[in-house]
Amino acid sequence: MLRKFLFLLLAFGEYWGLNAQPENVTKLEAQLSASNNPSDSLLLLEELTNIYLYSDLNRAENYTAQALKLAGESRSELLNATAFLIAGKTFVQMTKLDSADMFLNRALTGFESLNEINRVAEVLYWKGYIAASNREFSVASRYYFRAIENWKLSDKQKEIAKTYSSISDMFSMQDDYDKAIQYAGEAIQIFETLGETSLLANALDDVSYSYVLSEQYEKALEYADKALEIFEKSDGDEINIARTLTSRGNALKFLERYKESIADYERSIEIADRLGVIRGVVAGTANIGHIYLMQNKYEEALPYILKAIEMSTKAGDIRNLAENYMHASNIYAGLGDFENANHYTWLYAKDKERQHMEKENQLQEGLADKYEAGQRAATIVLQNQRIQQQALVQWLIIGLAGLLALTLIAGWRNYRIKQKANKLLVESNQLLDTKNRENELLLKEIHHRVKNNLQTISSLLSLQSESIQDQSAWDAVQESRNRVNSMALLHQKLYQGENLAAIEMRDYFKTIGKTIIESFGEKAEKVSLNVEMSKLELDIDTAVPVGLITNELITNSLKYAFTNQSKGEISIKLHTDADGMIQLEISDNGEFILNKELKENEGGFGTLLVQLLTKQLGGQLEKSNEEGTSIVIRFPRQEKSAA
Repeated sequence: MLRKFLFLLLAFGEYWGLNAQPENVTKLEAQLSASNNPSDSLLLLEELTNIYLYSDLNRAENYTAQALKLAGESRSELLNATAFLIAGKTFVQMTKLDSADMFLNRALTGFESLNEINRVAEVLYWKGYIAASNREFSVASRYYFRAIENWKLSDKQKEIAKTYSSISDMFSMQDDYDKAIQYAGEAIQIFETLGETSLLANALDDVSYSYVLSEQYEKALEYADKALEIFEKSDGDEINIARTLTSRGNALKFLERYKESIADYERSIEIADRLGVIRGVVAGTANIGHIYLMQNKYEEALPYILKAIEMSTKAGDIRNLAENYMHASNIYAGLGDFENANHYTWLYAKDKERQHMEKENQLQEGLADKYEAGQRAATIVLQNQRIQQQALVQWLIIGLAGLLALTLIAGWRNYRIKQKANKLLVESNQLLDTKNRENELLLKEIHHRVKNNLQTISSLLSLQSESIQDQSAWDAVQESRNRVNSMALLHQKLYQGENLAAIEMRDYFKTIGKTIIESFGEKAEKVSLNVEMSKLELDIDTAVPVGLITNELITNSLKYAFTNQSKGEISIKLHTDADGMIQLEISDNGEFILNKELKENEGGFGTLLVQLLTKQLGGQLEKSNEEGTSIVIRFPRQEKSAA
């Protein structure tokens, strides 16, 4: 009963970022050291992680690794789901959204099978946060409101209010400030009733943000000052102080109180950089650049804006990327560098188009019929034009007396007919462009559904493994889950990326490699991943076998290469060689031991799968056992036949 109470307390208290005094941390760590019960230990690790999510991400990541290791050593669905939730929240704060989403999906599967409705709500909240960060607003809304419905069943007012705050932020991102202020006001009312001062301050900061965007700067400054006053009275709440300093800096900036604004931004950057919060550093840096731009100080503004763009792109945080593209374009125009100005204007337009497409939550129907109707209309007009031209010839034959008049009439008619034909042609082209965009959306939806179906298969394998007692059979099922997850991630990359025909492999290798390593529990602490390659895109037909091969070889290294040594490294390289062949190399610096178990494995399903996939790629496999194990596969780039 005590353990259940602690579980509920952790699930719906500290994860919102409440403060913790150092003596409480010391007490929790002492309890963790003394605990021999995996369930109690995991809950203590979760509370410690939640405390440091908003103050020290390095420590939060360390506690997360311990939680994954502890859960991995057990076969409890509840402990594994809890550890996956911890990892998901940590990766969200680290702005590693792909990894976060994979862990949250696993957590959601576990909690739903156990009917843990409050935990399900918590996972849905974080998935909504990720979707909003990716500007997938319709998806984010569904997750947020599903979370609220779950929390209403248990009357979790604090969690409901926190979700209202996040919904407010989402509407601000869509420029719907009235709704943003409305939802923030509902959150404030609940927090005031509950006496939750820290969360109240967060909601006040949300209102300040909305007032800045709606150009009500005096009100924005008023709410930011109130929030900052609360936060500065709370020890250890530095990340919220940094966030509110940015909000106050925004209000001061537009009130043209530039020195005060820059001071707030610089203090915010210092805190965010010290805590490892990239988004905070980007926000402060970009805003300082904007202040110099507002004063036409282009030379001073440029390095700040370019640094903000670089950091945002590297971190995969696209929230304010379009705004910074436009700032860069204006700066280059002010410097007379119109080539770069046009380049950033194009990037801005491209990002805005992507945002517009993400707001569309369903495909329009009947586009093919509309397009064909437009083409038929254009054909009729052209036929009418020929008839009119024939009539003109007949009138010319009738008499020279009416030549001038007939010529003018015919010219006028031709002009009108061409206008109509051109108008219909433009409309047809517009319909064709719309069809192309909708086909792209449809293709994204297909990849999204394939990813969801693969995750359903993974969930079924997870449920099946609960009834397996034999360790070898259980391991085989888990390896199958990893194979399915590797394919699911490929389809996720396709629908989230700009290129629907190819996948950027460097980021894919980093995500899937870290996920596989984390799934091995205790080995995650001593095995690191090194991806040595430039950006390289592969088509889906090539990426699927390459992803499965990578999954098998990393799994094999983790199982057999690092049995005795304390530290190790797995390296992945992928590049095109001088002959135009693609070369995949996966190596480790572990021990190569030809024991009975490894010999049996070399003839097992995983080895056979790698061989078959290599053959499918038309490649050759070479193996080396010097200073560890290295597998090199060379294969030709797949040529697509003409349609």
